[in-house]
Amino acid sequence: MRNQSRHSSLSKMSRILLIILIATSCQNCFTRGEDVEQQQNNDEKFDQDQFLKRIDHMTGLYDKLKVKIYKFVDYHSELLKNMASTENQIAKLQRHANIKKAAKPTVQFEKFGAKYYHIENEEKLNWYEAVSRCRSLNSHLISLQNLKEWEIITANLKYLKTYWVDINDEAAEGEFISRFTGEKAPFLKWSTGEPTNQADENCVQIEEAFGLFYIVPHSMNDVTCTKKNYFICEAKEVEM
Repeated sequence: MRNQSRHSSLSKMSRILLIILIATSCQNCFTRGEDVEQQQNNDEKFDQDQFLKRIDHMTGLYDKLKVKIYKFVDYHSELLKNMASTENQIAKLQRHANIKKAAKPTVQFEKFGAKYYHIENEEKLNWYEAVSRCRSLNSHLISLQNLKEWEIITANLKYLKTYWVDINDEAAEGEFISRFTGEKAPFLKWSTGEPTNQADENCVQIEEAFGLFYIVPHSMNDVTCTKKNYFICEAKEVEM
């Protein structure tokens, strides 16, 4: 009887220990599960932080690059202005020095009023090429001084052709300078709505526009300097 009682007590103790063991194991399982979940959350937070740091780093690099680009654009614009200003000053000095004797040109110049002109109606050049071509002829791109000269020249231009004059605003937007004198252009006759003063339109041409039933008389407008146009060279005197 005593043995049976002892055996019963041991069985009860075994069951209690088993329950405690199972409960402890389950608690460890829950604890490990929570630890794994917490680790995953920590990993995700770490990845997100790293990602945000990379975004901030790339944004900083982009901002620095943008500043450098803006500085380069400003430097390029300033360089173009200095070049144009230097060219205008050289032209002014050449005009006042007057040390070069007029030579016989290789093309035909005609005298209109007090000056000689070569009106080129065959070859089209951009503005810079036209400046160079006139210089090679011991002349310069036409520099209109007044309405009288304008009327004389436009009366001798071919129908609906466009021609370069020596005016540009490369040094300062909206400030139109005669390349020959290096000073503000004394005579301008703009088309309606001109000049547009767009960033890439820095050189001036003479044009004659037309519509369906009408023709607009000659006038000036600003266009890109790389456009191909006919041109007019001017000289005070030539060797005939």
